[in-house]
Amino acid sequence: MQFRHIATIDISTNLIGTIVSVAMALTGWGYWSLVAKPVVTGALTAIFVWISCGWVPGRPRFSSNVKELVGFGLGVTGFTMIDYLAKSADRLAIGYFLGAGPLGYFQNAFTIYSNLLSILTEPLHNIAASGLSKLRNDVDELKRSWTTALSSLSFFSAPAFAILAVTGQDFVVLLLGQKWAPAGPLPCIFAVRGIAHGVERTLGWIRLAAGRADRWMWWGACSAVFQLLALAAGLPFGVTGVAVAYTIAVFAIFVPALVYAGRPVGIGTKDVLQAVGPQTVAALVAVAVGFAVQLEFLGELHQFMRVFISGMVCLAAYLAVVVGVFRVTGPLHLAFSVLRDIRAVRSPASS
Repeated sequence: MQFRHIATIDISTNLIGTIVSVAMALTGWGYWSLVAKPVVTGALTAIFVWISCGWVPGRPRFSSNVKELVGFGLGVTGFTMIDYLAKSADRLAIGYFLGAGPLGYFQNAFTIYSNLLSILTEPLHNIAASGLSKLRNDVDELKRSWTTALSSLSFFSAPAFAILAVTGQDFVVLLLGQKWAPAGPLPCIFAVRGIAHGVERTLGWIRLAAGRADRWMWWGACSAVFQLLALAAGLPFGVTGVAVAYTIAVFAIFVPALVYAGRPVGIGTKDVLQAVGPQTVAALVAVAVGFAVQLEFLGELHQFMRVFISGMVCLAAYLAVVVGVFRVTGPLHLAFSVLRDIRAVRSPASS
């Protein structure tokens, strides 16, 4: 639960790893500079964590608790390995069947999308899993806290993906240059997928909190099969077909995935739909409105202005639906409450 300490270690090691990698690139190390960053970052993380906790290995002692811990860890590791292999299959298939050019477009578009997905979901994973695990013996409070956390994540992540969906074509050109324009539609499609995918990636929250890593691993296997089927269905239609097939697949499974994860603690379909349904609908409406306005009125504008105006229109449409129609205001109240708490903590220090 020492999240500030962990964050300090993560930021420091990534910064040092980046500096080492850039320095090696500038001094002629070539591709070895790319290898250096994860190696340096991983090694320093291990060292700093070890120094921080002061743990020294002793003689192993095996007990029933250790056996339970190992089984739990195998479930988490099993899901991680299966998920990694499933997520890598598309790059392998596209490179083999479609060639290096389409693979390059797909990879760059997916990198933009996955970076946004990571920024929005990964920092919350350890916090949510640790916090919810403390409520394991209080099912009602666990469900309430899970609903609040998931609803808040969806409230803020859904419009981010909606904006990327509407502005993705221009954003790719602004970021990477005109030569990458053929990749423009891909981040738009991926971003629509992100509206549901950002929620689906929270499966570990409730599974770890409930102590059912085994269910996480088995769901990972089922999800991997579903992803491979989607890949096979989309591949004949090129990289765009793969992206569309993946998007349809995620929207088809994200509610059943959360229901299956939450079943041991009594979470059902109604709970999931109440937590993320309004945000999902509002984001899809915002995408439709954003594209309509962009095509009808913004076609002649400079790309930067088109990105800005389209994003504002998309955000306004999202808030109009999620707050004005569905009356979802809890995440806003929570955000304002956190900001007030931060201000209250800083005010005495500054005075």
